[in-house]
Amino acid sequence: MASIEHLHDHPHDSGRGLYLLDCEAFADILPAVAQLPGKNFVVLLIADFSAGTRDDVVVLSRGLIAAGARYFCAWGQDCQTAHLAFDLACCDFETDNESVILTTDHSKESLEDAIWFAMVCAYPADPYDREWHATLAICVNDRASSQTVRTAFADPVNFSAQNGPAIDEAT
Repeated sequence: MASIEHLHDHPHDSGRGLYLLDCEAFADILPAVAQLPGKNFVVLLIADFSAGTRDDVVVLSRGLIAAGARYFCAWGQDCQTAHLAFDLACCDFETDNESVILTTDHSKESLEDAIWFAMVCAYPADPYDREWHATLAICVNDRASSQTVRTAFADPVNFSAQNGPAIDEAT
């Protein structure tokens, strides 16, 4: 079974970890996500989405929402499909205007830009932000992307300085 790695804490919040799940298939994701500490999390899903169907991604999205995903970012081939699928899954979950799950796709951006966005800009909406404890990058069958995430999350201050407006260590 694939396992989640805690690579670092966010420089501005030691209670929010930066995690990586490097797995072979979409089927590996939900069993591993159960290991994630905390109630709510941001997820950056990196994959070739053209290999599956939108219905498959909707099922995965429902499982991620049930596990606590409260902000969803997608990057990779046909990631717009994943973005739409996650939005469809959110319709089943969001029952009022107070419980909004945010979603983005980064189809026109580099992987580094998508990682930076997930790490620095992606914050769950209120009320989920109060119990937000993790940013999780999930790489599906993509070792090169996994290594890029590992490098970014292991040293978020340096990665941010090289790839976007810099974040500083907490003081």
